[in-house]
Amino acid sequence: MNYFEIVGQATLIPDDTLHTPEVKTSQPKPTPVEITLDEAKELLARAVKEKGEDYVYVPLREGGRLHGRPQCAYFNPEDRCPSCMIGYVLSYKGVTYERLDATNSVVTEVQDLVEEGHLRVDNETLALLTVAQVEQDQGQTWGRALEEALATYEESAEAYDTEGRDDASEDYWF
Repeated sequence: MNYFEIVGQATLIPDDTLHTPEVKTSQPKPTPVEITLDEAKELLARAVKEKGEDYVYVPLREGGRLHGRPQCAYFNPEDRCPSCMIGYVLSYKGVTYERLDATNSVVTEVQDLVEEGHLRVDNETLALLTVAQVEQDQGQTWGRALEEALATYEESAEAYDTEGRDDASEDYWF
């Protein structure tokens, strides 16, 4: 699966804007946590340093599935601690298991966190976090997942610049 297949499923966010739509639950709307591109790079690197470059995330499963689906979780529901790379990034920004659990967002994609009002990012940051999550969820080491996310971002941004465009958050990402 290539980068464009991975992020091609995400929703296009307008140029130079941060996306924070309404939450579609009966829960009060959370205050979104804002993460910039540079901050996302730093926080992903911090998570890799904390767990180790060779760490491989193993999805939390109950009877082979988590919440009835074979997906990964940002936080472990038993100890409420971060469990995956993006969970660590979120926890560094003060997001807790309880906050995500209130809107059934413990098991979701990064794009869903944006749509549910938990996260406020631009397209570049969304793309970086999404690639890191997908690489990790496919069984890559955290070091490799970070490398792939950064390389994909840098290659795409460089290609974008050589095409003469001036906003790397335009539809090129999605």
